[in-house]
Amino acid sequence: MTMFWLAAGVITLGVLVFVVVPLFRAANTSSDDTQRTDYDVALYKDQLHEIDRDLERGILTLEQADAARVEIQRKLLIAAEQKPSEFSTSKTLFNNKLSACLVALFITAGTFSLYMQLGIPQFPNLPYAERDIESERRAVEDNKLTNEMAVMLGKLAKRLEKDPDDVEGWQLLARSLISVRQYDDAVHAYKRAYALLPNDPNVAVDYAESLIFSNQGQVNEEARGLLDTSLKAVPSDPKIRYYIGLSKAQAEDYKGALQDWTDIAAMSPPDAPWMMTVRQQMEQAFTDAGLSPKDIKPSPEALEIAKSIKARMPAASAPGQNAPGPSAEDVEAASKMSAGDQSKMIRGMVDRLAQKLKDNPDDLEGWTRLARAYQVLGETEKAQDAMKRIEELKNR
Repeated sequence: MTMFWLAAGVITLGVLVFVVVPLFRAANTSSDDTQRTDYDVALYKDQLHEIDRDLERGILTLEQADAARVEIQRKLLIAAEQKPSEFSTSKTLFNNKLSACLVALFITAGTFSLYMQLGIPQFPNLPYAERDIESERRAVEDNKLTNEMAVMLGKLAKRLEKDPDDVEGWQLLARSLISVRQYDDAVHAYKRAYALLPNDPNVAVDYAESLIFSNQGQVNEEARGLLDTSLKAVPSDPKIRYYIGLSKAQAEDYKGALQDWTDIAAMSPPDAPWMMTVRQQMEQAFTDAGLSPKDIKPSPEALEIAKSIKARMPAASAPGQNAPGPSAEDVEAASKMSAGDQSKMIRGMVDRLAQKLKDNPDDLEGWTRLARAYQVLGETEKAQDAMKRIEELKNR
């Protein structure tokens, strides 16, 4: 730190010399000019006296003396006009010196005040060897990606101004805004999409989710109303049940929340990416409610939905297709796993899904599941890549 302040002082002093010294030179120049003018006035006065003496001695005639006197008086008047008064001279000198002092004070105080506001005085010197170059590189790449995304969002927004009835455009804009965490803007985009398709439960759920994100994770009354209406249309949708359970947990109805989340586990395939988040919420809710997994069983409705889903699935799932729903034994075994083991299990399932999509790159449903999985895992860049693939398949 001592070396830093020493270097800062030397640099500031150098700037002061460069800026202030010319002001003092200007003051000195003004003083020299005044002395030169005084000398010229005295000289011309002596020449006038010399003409009078030459006229008395008969060296000059009267006409010659008058002509010479007129010329010298003209020069004397010019010199007198150029000579500043003592007050103005002293004022000029004072102003130049005052300006120099004020400039010096401003540069010194302003420089260090600005550094105290924007800099980090207590931060130690960081040698190159101790810098996290990889993190800095990633930060640069993330910033580049953010800028590119901002440009894309701007172009899409302008296109929607010309075509405000493009539902898919509003949905794409909203999803993209969610990915960059511009939740308030995403609410506006989903609101436009919902106004165009008020009877589409998928749009309603996405709109509700954007409201929750914008409200810092709290399920407000408007979002809960959208969710309740959507659940009647799509009772098997895990996102709807998850957020309804979350609203109950926020109201301290932990048993009701656990029932919704247990039903999700009963209906979901074993590789469902949302189950990691669901089980983490369940662990906390069991603790808050003072209950154990044995106290909450899947509802008859959930078991019936799970049975219906399993019946529609082939005996062996093809690449990219949903696997059969979990059995009662699978649900019970998974509920006993730790959060860390569950995370490993989910990570393995997501990786297998990504590998399957390499073999079957046109599987739209598979890409949709993968995008959601990456969003749950917080891998935004991979989720965006998956969403781009989804849009390419939809636009074919």
